[in-house]
This record gives sequence, C-alpha cells and structure tokens, in this order.
Amino acid sequence: MRTFRLLAAALGEEPDAVAALVARSDDAGVLAALAERHGKQLQERYAECRAEARRQLVAERGDPSPTRLL
Repeated sequence: MRTFRLLAAALGEEPDAVAALVARSDDAGVLAALAERHGKQLQERYAECRAEARRQLVAERGDPSPTRLL
C-alpha cells in the first residue's frame, strides 16, 4: 500500500481513488488501471516509488535481508 500511496502522489492521482483500486484488485490490476491514464511513465514512476517505499521501511524497521529463513 505504501508504494501505491507514493505512486498516487507522484502521478497526481487522488490517493483515495488509488486506495479504492487497491481494495478491489491485485497489484497488476491497479497498475493496469493506472497505465490507461499515465502510459509509459507509469513503469518508471512505479519503480521509483517501490524503491522509496523500501527505503522508508528499512529506515523504520531495519533491513530484513540479513535474516535468512530456512
């Protein structure tokens, strides 16, 4: 959800409208709906927002990657 909130802001979309898309669809469905309005810039913005969301989570909770799950 964090990624899509960041993406909504980056695209100038209404955050509540994007949240409604997230509630009704999976990630691919949300991206498909947004791609209809934003075309090629969507994938680049999505990648940027996904990286930013990860940076924020690591800053808040620490980096989980050193932990190995068996």
